[in-house]
Amino acid sequence: MLINSYRIILEICSLTALIILIINKNHLLISLLALERLILRLVILIPVNILISNVQSLFIRIVLLSIGACEARLGLALIVIISRTYGSDLIKSLSSRKC
Repeated sequence: MLINSYRIILEICSLTALIILIINKNHLLISLLALERLILRLVILIPVNILISNVQSLFIRIVLLSIGACEARLGLALIVIISRTYGSDLIKSLSSRKC
């Protein structure tokens, strides 16, 4: 019963992250936060599924967290570079003519 409620909550989180990613196409920061929410869902969901099958999930959790940390670092570096170069994180302001 408890695992099913976790799955429902995680599915709602993933759906809201996808909706946010589709609706907010203007700001790069919001898009990256939605992607982080999807990574967090994976970090939580995969061990819950493995818990059902009684397999050790520590290695998978560490790998997913490290991939999520690398993705967050790259996203933050991109936002810093874009905001310093263009003055904002609006996706519309990015064009090849300004480079």
